[in-house]
Amino acid sequence: MDVFNFQSLSSIHERRHRLYPFFCLPQINPCGVSDAYTMPNPTLILVPGSFARADLYDTFVEKMKPNGLEFEVVDLPSTMNRSPEAPATVADDAAAIQAVASKYIEQGKEVHIHTHSYGGIPGTESIKGISKSAREARGLKGGVCRIVYTTALAVPVGVGLKDGMGDHFPDFITVQVR
Repeated sequence: MDVFNFQSLSSIHERRHRLYPFFCLPQINPCGVSDAYTMPNPTLILVPGSFARADLYDTFVEKMKPNGLEFEVVDLPSTMNRSPEAPATVADDAAAIQAVASKYIEQGKEVHIHTHSYGGIPGTESIKGISKSAREARGLKGGVCRIVYTTALAVPVGVGLKDGMGDHFPDFITVQVR
């Protein structure tokens, strides 16, 4: 896991000519590359938290365009009214993230997934089979090189929030299993 403090973040910004300003801790680097920032600019995929639609980030995306970054925000199915269908699940959200990332990955591009809040759970789940290392093992180019958790929930692939917390829920949370 790569960890940057804000002082090193400033030097990254200077080296990379105004990289992207929302870089936070911690990060998982599925590429196994110690400094992914020596590579060409990756495509950035932003995964919002729950209840946040992609259009909430329109102003942010517009401000990123002059930096020459390819950038897309995922509209999570769980933020949409799907009535009369059942509500979307974490798996549906992960599939949506993977679909967006795959558009770029299939072009051989490297992708960084930036998650916010709840987006950390489906964001982590979405990298199954599309990390750069997994694709290289199959002789393919491109893939997810980094996942960044911005005030997000970071749990291992295949693990839900309850599994990740075990029996350590705060007193104000009641878990009912049916």
